[in-house]
Amino acid sequence: MISSPAHKVEISAISDDLERIDLLLLLEKMAVQSNVGFEMTMIKNIKDKDLIEKGTKILFKELGYADAIRFLSIPRDEREESVKRHRKWQESLDKNYFFDEVFGP
Repeated sequence: MISSPAHKVEISAISDDLERIDLLLLLEKMAVQSNVGFEMTMIKNIKDKDLIEKGTKILFKELGYADAIRFLSIPRDEREESVKRHRKWQESLDKNYFFDEVFGP
């Protein structure tokens, strides 16, 4: 999977704080530098089982047992389907601002 600066701009527009933070942390933790251009990065593909195991270990280590359980128990608002959310984001996008953010002025 490839991640680019455009993905970070799109993710920053997600209104659900937990979803936005989850995605930004995922990009930060899983990205591996590549020479594709435009500062793109490659994402390691980890099996779901391994990802869950690694994620829970990090949660318990960083937050402790009580806060990790509290975090996992936080009720989540119903998420908007990603393609629908992406299309709404694209419709509200200022093309010049977006290009400046991704590729520089």
